[in-house]
Amino acid sequence: MNPYPSDSDERSELSSRAEKRLRERLLSTSDIPSSREEMIRMIHQLSVHQLELEMQQKELIESRAQLEESLNRFTELYDFSPVGYLTITRDSKIVEGNLTAAKMLCENRSWLLDKYFINFITFNDRALFTALMEKVFAMSDDLLFCEIELNKEHPHTESTSTDPHNPESFLVRIDATLDSNRESCRIAITDISRQRKAEHEIIDAHEHLRIILEETHAGSWEWDTITNENVWSEGLWQLYGLEPWCREPSYELWKESIVPEERLAKEMVVQYAVAQGTPFSLEWRVHNLSGEERWLMSKGIPFKDQDGQVIRYAGIVVDITELKRAEAIGKSEQLLRKSVIDSIPGVFYVIDASGNFKSWNATLRDEIVGKTDREMIRTPLNSAIHPLDRSLVEEKFMALRCVKWVVI
Repeated sequence: MNPYPSDSDERSELSSRAEKRLRERLLSTSDIPSSREEMIRMIHQLSVHQLELEMQQKELIESRAQLEESLNRFTELYDFSPVGYLTITRDSKIVEGNLTAAKMLCENRSWLLDKYFINFITFNDRALFTALMEKVFAMSDDLLFCEIELNKEHPHTESTSTDPHNPESFLVRIDATLDSNRESCRIAITDISRQRKAEHEIIDAHEHLRIILEETHAGSWEWDTITNENVWSEGLWQLYGLEPWCREPSYELWKESIVPEERLAKEMVVQYAVAQGTPFSLEWRVHNLSGEERWLMSKGIPFKDQDGQVIRYAGIVVDITELKRAEAIGKSEQLLRKSVIDSIPGVFYVIDASGNFKSWNATLRDEIVGKTDREMIRTPLNSAIHPLDRSLVEEKFMALRCVKWVVI
C-alpha cells in the first residue's frame, strides 16, 4: 500500500480548499469588480496565478520523488553496508540498527530493538566497552574506538547480565560518536576477526622463516630498485661480515662486503638482470668478522608493477662455504683417483649399465680409442672392440646382470 496520496487526490483536495478560500474572500471583501473589463483582467491574473501554482506543484512533486529515491538509496546503503551500525543509549539499549548489525548479532532486527548491546559482548570485554561509552558521553563529538569480542550466541535477556561464560566469539572494532541529541550515540561495528587471524598467520610465517634462516645459516633481503632502499634480515649482517647496523643497509654496502677482485664481476651480473627484468643467481666471497674467507650464494627474484617495470628484488643469501670445501675435496679425490687409474699398466676401464665408458686410463684413451676425455664420455665399448670379438664381449656384458665380476 502506497503511504503517499496520488497526484489526482492532491489536486482534488487543493481545488476544494481553494474554492472554499475564494468564497470566504469574496464574502469578506468589498473589492468586487464593477465592470466587465475589470472582471476580465482579474480572470487573467487568476489564470496566470493558477498556472504558476500548477508549475510549482509539479516541481514539488518531482522534488518529492527525487527525495524518495534518495531516501530509498540511502536506506539500502545503510542496511546492506558491510559495517554494522547501531544507535544506543547510555546504558547500551539499542534504539536503531541496520541489517548488517542484526546479522552480526544473529538476531532479527525488530527483535533487536530495546535489547542491551552489552549482553552481546563477552564477559571479559564488557568493562572495556563501558569505559568507551563513558568517554564518548563525556568527550562530546570525538570519535573513539576499542576492540572487543562479541558472542556468536548470547543470553536472551534485557538486563546487563554478568554471566562469566564465554562462548565462541569473534573480534570486532567499535567506533563510537555522540549523537546530536546528546542522549544516545552511534556506533559502527567492523568484523576484524579475519584481519587479525591473517596478521597472526603473517607473524607466525615470519617467525618460521626466521627459524629456518637461522638454522640454515641464511639471510633474506629486499631491494627497492626505484628508491634504492634495502631491507636486511638480522642474520644477513653476520653473513656479510659486518657489524649489525654499523651503517644503513644499502646496495653499496653489499658491494663493499665482496672481496675486491670479484666486486665488479658480481655487480655486472646483478645490473644485467635488473636491466632485463630477470632473476639472478650468483656466488661470491666475503671475509667474516674474524677475517675468515667465506663463500655466499644468493638468488634474487624480480617484482614488477602493472607496466612491467621492475620495482624491487627479493631473495635469500646462503653460506655455501662447506659445500665449496666439499667440492674442492671431491675434485682433489677425483684427480687422485684419475692419477691412480692412469698409472695402471695395460688397459683399464669401467662401463655403465648401457655399455658406455664411465671411467678409463690413459692407455685405453690414447692408444686404443684415440679420443679426448670429453669425447670418451658416452662412447660405447663396442666401438673400441674388433668386429670379430664384439659378439663375445656382448655375451660377457649381458652376464653382468647376474654376477658382480666378469673378466673380458
